[in-house]
Amino acid sequence: MRPAAVLALAIGLCGSPRAFAQPVSFGLIAGASVLSDFQNRTVGDLDIYSTPRGAIFGGLVEIRLRLALSLEADGLYHPLGFTSVVVGPGGEITSVSKSSVTNWEFPVLAKYRFTLALVKPFLELGPAFRSSGGRNGASPSIYGVAAGAGAEAFAWKLRIAPAIRYLRWARDKNAGPVAPFTALNQVELLLGISF
Repeated sequence: MRPAAVLALAIGLCGSPRAFAQPVSFGLIAGASVLSDFQNRTVGDLDIYSTPRGAIFGGLVEIRLRLALSLEADGLYHPLGFTSVVVGPGGEITSVSKSSVTNWEFPVLAKYRFTLALVKPFLELGPAFRSSGGRNGASPSIYGVAAGAGAEAFAWKLRIAPAIRYLRWARDKNAGPVAPFTALNQVELLLGISF
């Protein structure tokens, strides 16, 4: 299923009469990736290595289902970066090129909350999809799986939920012998604020 179709499905669910019978939350989510975006590799005289790209941010929609279960769909902007270095025959660097890949992630997560007095720890699990553009030779895979854990607390009418999320992406399509490959494993530290 394409990432745009998943987002349309999530929005459609939020717009259905049955969904409005359930509590629906909207919010913002931000954070950063802990691990490298790309695999470091050497192909002949070309070295490719991951370059940190910074923040992850976007929006979330959550529908409460039954008891402690809910369904959350996120749309996260997560730019990826890599650097290509050409090394000459004598070991001297002849060229350095930094590149970025526009990347959107769309995890759709089932979330289970544990009921405690002040905070509610939670676990989440589900498929993740991504769409990328401006690839600069990269060809990121479009699907994976996400799992996470966190805790939420309330302040006024806001729900504040820090979380750690692990993503396992499928292998990239082979775009050529010197193409950069995204890392299969990613860990993200995220903070969601919803109302």
